Amino acid sequence: MPTGLHRYYGDDDLHFITCSCYQRRPLLSSPRHRELFLETLEEVRLRYDFVVFGYVAMPEHVHLLLSEPQRSDLSVVMQVLRQRVALIILRLLRANSGPAQPQLWKSPLTEGHVWQKRF
Repeated sequence: MPTGLHRYYGDDDLHFITCSCYQRRPLLSSPRHRELFLETLEEVRLRYDFVVFGYVAMPEHVHLLLSEPQRSDLSVVMQVLRQRVALIILRLLRANSGPAQPQLWKSPLTEGHVWQKRF
């Protein structure tokens, strides 16, 4: 990871953000998981008062074009969004786990990750 990077907030700029699933696994390939992501995004948007100008939800990552939030900063918004989505998806995956579950889903369950560490 590069050192010395700085994030600048406060100029009312738009921010393009990409979040990848852990090890690029298609954890958002399920329509239900994508729907949960979008519902959570809307809840966080309302709480922190920012505008979503666009988004793309792919099976293994999402792209977001966001304004700066009126409450807090974008790092906090992304932390809250990613944590809430991870908790919901991991809970669903654990509830649906079983012997017939593909190997793809077993590793994130045991490791407890949904997202790569950085956005």
